[in-house]
Amino acid sequence: MESQTDAMAPTAGVSHRIHGVTEWLVLVLLVMLWGSAFAALRVSVGTIHPVWVVALRSWVAILVIAAASPAMEARGHGRAVDTCDIKAVGWFMIIGLAFTTLPVLIFAEASKTEPSAALAICNGASPVFTALLAHRLLAGERMSWRRTAGVALGFAGLVVLIMPDLLAGQPVHSMSLLGAIGATLLYAAGNIATRMAPHISAATSSLIITGSGAVVMTVVALFTVPWPTDASAASWLAVILLGVGPSGLATLAYVWLIRKSGPMFVSFATYLSPMWATGLGVLFLGEPLHWSIVGALTLILAGVAVANVRRTKVF
Repeated sequence: MESQTDAMAPTAGVSHRIHGVTEWLVLVLLVMLWGSAFAALRVSVGTIHPVWVVALRSWVAILVIAAASPAMEARGHGRAVDTCDIKAVGWFMIIGLAFTTLPVLIFAEASKTEPSAALAICNGASPVFTALLAHRLLAGERMSWRRTAGVALGFAGLVVLIMPDLLAGQPVHSMSLLGAIGATLLYAAGNIATRMAPHISAATSSLIITGSGAVVMTVVALFTVPWPTDASAASWLAVILLGVGPSGLATLAYVWLIRKSGPMFVSFATYLSPMWATGLGVLFLGEPLHWSIVGALTLILAGVAVANVRRTKVF
C-alpha cells in the first residue's frame, strides 16, 4: 500500500531510492504491454483508419480504467493528494491530448509503412529525451555519471539492434521514422508533465488522459474519415487489445509508477520494449534470432542496472 508520505514525496530524491519488487514487476508489465502494442497497431491499421484506431482504443481504455479503478483505490494505490480542480483537469487534458493521443496517432500513421520493431526502436529513445528534460526541469533528477552511463548503454543497445539493417544498406523511410522520433519526444515530455502535475487519484487522472483523447479523436474521425464498415476481424481484435492493454491497464500502471519511482525509472521500460517486440516476432512470426538481438539485450539490461541500482555503502 502506498503510504501518505510516499504519495506526497517531492521529486527530489526519487532517483536515489531503492525500487521495490512491486515497482519492478509493474515496470515489466509496462514493457510487455508497450512492446506488444506495435505489432497490434500494425494489424489494426491494416483495414481501419489510424484516426478511428486511436479513437476506438481510447474508448475501450476508458471502460477498462473505470472497471479497474475501484479495486485499485480499495488497495490504496494511486490515491489523491491534491484536489481535482480546474487546474488539475487542465494539466491532464494537456497530457492526454498533446503527450498521449498525438504521439499515438503519429505512431499509428507510421505503422502503415514501417515494421513494428523499427517503431519500437524509435520509441526506445524516450529515456534519452526524458533524462535531458528531467535534468533541466525536475529537482533530484540530475544527470549523474551513473545515469549518463546507463542511458548511453541503453542507447548503444538500440544501435546494435538496428546494426544489421544499417550494414545491409536497407533504405529508411526517413519522414515516418522522424515522425516516430518526434512522437517519442512528446512521450518524454509527457513523463515530465505527469510527474509535475497535481497528484489527484491515478484513476481520475487516467480517465482524464484517455477521455480527452477519446472525445477529440472521435469528433475528428466523424468529420474526416468514414466508419470502417469493411474492417477485418483481426483489425477489430487488435483495436480491442490495444485499448485493454497499452491504453487501459498501461495508463493506470504508468501514472502509479511514475509517481512512485520517477520518470527516469519508468522511461527505461521503452528500452526493453523493443526487445519484447522483437521477441514476439521471433517466437510467433518465425523471424530469425540475430546476434544483434542478443547483444542489444545485454547492453540494454546493463544500462537499466547501471542507471537504477543503488551502490551499497560499506561501513
